[in-house]
Amino acid sequence: MCPIQKSHQDPTTTICRLARLIEASYLLDKVNTNLNSPAEEHAFSMDELILTIQTAVNLQTIIKEEIGDGVHLYSGGFALCNM
Repeated sequence: MCPIQKSHQDPTTTICRLARLIEASYLLDKVNTNLNSPAEEHAFSMDELILTIQTAVNLQTIIKEEIGDGVHLYSGGFALCNM
């Protein structure tokens, strides 16, 4: 289980921020892969691309809540979600 998913974990810790950065990086990689997929896979890729972007928007919302009044500039995961 990802440390962030534990209810008692403080979202401001380094491990939580790193985990969110990795999650956002993974989503960005999926978007890039789908955009550059061969034409024959385009219909499937478009559905997956839409779902991935929706997931990134949801992750951005979660990160905003975790940051709270903090500075968004210091959240790499938040920056990656702003594709």
